[in-house]
Amino acid sequence: MQENLAYLRISSVVMKIAAWIFLLFGLLGGVLIITGVVPAYPRYLGAILIIFYSFISFFIFLVGKLAGLIREIIKEIKKE
Repeated sequence: MQENLAYLRISSVVMKIAAWIFLLFGLLGGVLIITGVVPAYPRYLGAILIIFYSFISFFIFLVGKLAGLIREIIKEIKKE
């Protein structure tokens, strides 16, 4: 059972880091499209891209928080 707790802790941290990186690249891509640095795409696509990447990164961050919460619940159950 102890290896499951270590796995949940590591996966929680990895998911949170991945969510922030995903958000960073999504925002960067969206801003580059909106400002016109990437001329091949229309500017409204940048806003859609920012909204999409924000939603996906929020979902990934939520999964990481859920893994941390499950780990805490398991630790509390083991204490009793």
